[in-house]
Amino acid sequence: MHQSIVHPVDPVELVRLAERAGIGSVGLHVATTPEVEPWWVKGIGAEMLRDLVAALLAARVTVLDVGRVRLGPELRVWDGQHAYARALELGVRLGAQFVTARADASVADDPAELFAVLDELARRYRLRPLLAVVAGTSAATPGEAAAIVQGTRGGIVLDVSPLTDTPAAVAETVVELGELTGIPVPTIRA
Repeated sequence: MHQSIVHPVDPVELVRLAERAGIGSVGLHVATTPEVEPWWVKGIGAEMLRDLVAALLAARVTVLDVGRVRLGPELRVWDGQHAYARALELGVRLGAQFVTARADASVADDPAELFAVLDELARRYRLRPLLAVVAGTSAATPGEAAAIVQGTRGGIVLDVSPLTDTPAAVAETVVELGELTGIPVPTIRA
């Protein structure tokens, strides 16, 4: 269950909701989303981190992903005070598997090059970067996002809506994209 679908619920309440619903993992926004800044502005010194870890342990719920990192030129120079550093540091401390990113239409730099920089940074934290498909950006479709992450350890985020996406269409997209979705694709041996 991702925090974005239950906004404005705070992360601790998200964990409680996930536990009651029988959902084993949550996704969190910890950066570049104005509504979460009050909770995470102090990064690993945030009071929310202490409360969230206690809630996660009590509920036996895990954090699958943290985000959201902006693909921008700031990634090229390490700055421990920047939002991308906060996402990486909180991600590793919370035991996340993925860090999510978004292309930014206002950035003229090559998004594939910026994603490769994020991939290298995320590797140091044992996180796998995932690029969200967002209309109006260079990653507006799954195919465009896949082209950006090609050649990295990264993958893409597939947002699925039961209102517009059929199970068959989702299955076809997952097969087409293979491991770029973050889902291991089994191989069939004869």
